[in-house]
Amino acid sequence: MKETIKIPFGVYYQEQFSKPMRRKQDVVSFILGVVNVLLVGESGSDSSGILYLKRNKMNRVFCFMEGKYFSTVFPFDVEFDENGNFYKVYDSISDIRINNRSVALLERMLEKIDFEESSIDEIIEDAYLDIAEDGYTDKDIDRCFGLILRLLSMELGYIRYDYDPERENGRLHPLYHVDINYSTKGTYKLGMNKKMETAEFIDMLDTKTDCRYVQ
Repeated sequence: MKETIKIPFGVYYQEQFSKPMRRKQDVVSFILGVVNVLLVGESGSDSSGILYLKRNKMNRVFCFMEGKYFSTVFPFDVEFDENGNFYKVYDSISDIRINNRSVALLERMLEKIDFEESSIDEIIEDAYLDIAEDGYTDKDIDRCFGLILRLLSMELGYIRYDYDPERENGRLHPLYHVDINYSTKGTYKLGMNKKMETAEFIDMLDTKTDCRYVQ
């Protein structure tokens, strides 16, 4: 098994991955974007960032762009053929192979979900009405909706490193800092005295290496 998969991505995904993450839906949307990058393959000369998929005990995806790194759990399995070439992405719990068509369905469902305004029954009914005419079977819809609900109930372990000269404000908002959690009500910062390198960010989260200490 490849423990590290390295995939560059272009300007389109840079714009997608640069959007603020304030809700769990935003983090799940990023994960689905990572699946699309895996399915499309490596970017060419317009490479604007890079993904590292670490598949050992932690199973995380790392996204690196200029001045911004972040990471979250990657809940899917990735398989390669006997020649080491990418083969498929799948969810082992629901036994769903994740392809472009299922990603499109998952993204549409994710956009429809609003737990504050609708009940589960209303969300499911809206999903069927919106999607049923597009050639998806009842089984497709049921399995993908179940997968979306599971992703939204998971601990996704979101963490972000920022270099933020525009909003730097002494020790209140340090130039270099790590933001932990995504919501404005639950997030907190850890300031740093110097720039963090990509390898340091990975090592900080790697459960197979020595721990780092705050003090």
